[in-house]
Amino acid sequence: MRSIGSDIATILAKSRVSGGLALRVARNNAAFARSVRRTWADNPAAATFILAHVNSLYFKRESPEAAAVRGAGSYGCLGVYLDDPMARAELNARREILSTACRSEGLDFDELRIHASVRSMRDRRAFEDPSRAGMPPAGAPGRAAGPSQAPRRTSRDASAVLQDFKRAAIMAFGSAEMAATVLDEVQAAALEERWASDYEQLKESRKKQPAVGYWVHLFVAEGSRVTVAHLFSRYHQALRARCLDAGLRLEGVAVHASSPEMAGHHAFPRSGHPRVLRNADQRRLRALRCETENPD
Repeated sequence: MRSIGSDIATILAKSRVSGGLALRVARNNAAFARSVRRTWADNPAAATFILAHVNSLYFKRESPEAAAVRGAGSYGCLGVYLDDPMARAELNARREILSTACRSEGLDFDELRIHASVRSMRDRRAFEDPSRAGMPPAGAPGRAAGPSQAPRRTSRDASAVLQDFKRAAIMAFGSAEMAATVLDEVQAAALEERWASDYEQLKESRKKQPAVGYWVHLFVAEGSRVTVAHLFSRYHQALRARCLDAGLRLEGVAVHASSPEMAGHHAFPRSGHPRVLRNADQRRLRALRCETENPD
């Protein structure tokens, strides 16, 4: 007959194992999040977007026989499950850079594998707060931001900006149905920030205008591009005024032909919040706008 003491010892042993596993998982997740932020240091919004769609991470060592087939003594994989195709595409685009960053964080593997999440796995979240994942705790020592650095909207606010833009479009077009019909053509949307100079800020503060303005980039099918661009050009002044009423300084609307990967997506669903194309960096958006403004 088992004693109570042996049962307690067994429970304690199991708890130590599970506790150690949980600690390793937490450390690995934090290392992966830091690696993602380092890889997308030029676009922190994209890093947050990717981490928000990571459902699970796993490490797997292949059997000696399978590794021998590859001509290696051992072969390890780091697998990442994501529930969003754009997040997977962005991860794949910088796969090698990310792998290098992960190894520098102490993650030991030979191959990074990217998987599409299915069924119940899509409900999991590897990072409960992707905006803070991999970042030092609040109050941790670090270089303080200089007084000249103005606070910027975070990636969390991007959807809210597009929501204000959508409301302004409804009022500018004068019909919710007309605005919805036009916005239904938009497969992806992104924001390009334009920060006013110190002089502009001083001048605009008298008008109570926000210091940061936005170019709204809309991606539509090639067949609809000219029509959508014409409509936003025609209603530009009314749209800009309505945006300003909502506290949003609209610099302009740039309409581009969407890529094949964007087909079937809707940036402005009729119900729910707008979806932001977070993997487009600011330099690329500026270049696209220049191409639109100067087609020759």
